[in-house]
Amino acid sequence: ADIFVFDAFAVSHRAAASTVGVTDLIPSYAGLRVTEEVKQLSEILENPSHPLLVIVGGAKIETKLPVITNLQTKADSIFVGGKLPHEINEKSITFPPNVQVATMNASGKDIDENAKEIVKGLISNAKMIVWNGPVGLFEDPENQDGTLIIAESLALKKKKKIIGGGETIQASTKFGIIDNIDFVSVGGGAMLEFLSGKQLPGL
Repeated sequence: ADIFVFDAFAVSHRAAASTVGVTDLIPSYAGLRVTEEVKQLSEILENPSHPLLVIVGGAKIETKLPVITNLQTKADSIFVGGKLPHEINEKSITFPPNVQVATMNASGKDIDENAKEIVKGLISNAKMIVWNGPVGLFEDPENQDGTLIIAESLALKKKKKIIGGGETIQASTKFGIIDNIDFVSVGGGAMLEFLSGKQLPGL
């Protein structure tokens, strides 16, 4: 080959032959998708509209904690749901007041009514919203309401909306709001690492 164009943002956080090995051998360039990902996600870190709301859900606090820690000084509000509240309580992790850890329903599989009202209010006031990770077991009709409320609230919001992560995209598609999102990142893990301030090997 004469040149290498890297356009797989979703694996840019991994050091592999196809992300960093080839670049040592031939002239290499960023593809259009990677360029757009960097542009959109850099805006969150460097020039966000305020109030900036970040919604973090899913599981694995070890992968989400660096993002929360990095963005808690940049975002006006961070709302945390999914399995993360249980993990946070288990590990006795504390955050500043602008990080709101959701209270969960009796089953522990969705945010409770109070948390739903809180996140609706945060979305209503925000001028820029970043969402990565569902806040409940949205595949289960009995525990989908928290994620559904976020999706419906985002669909009504005219401000900048950025989402990422496989389950977040799946939920947004299920609830029919994917076309109302301004930018959908193709990288779940890569998006998280980028927003945590790390230098991605592929970039």
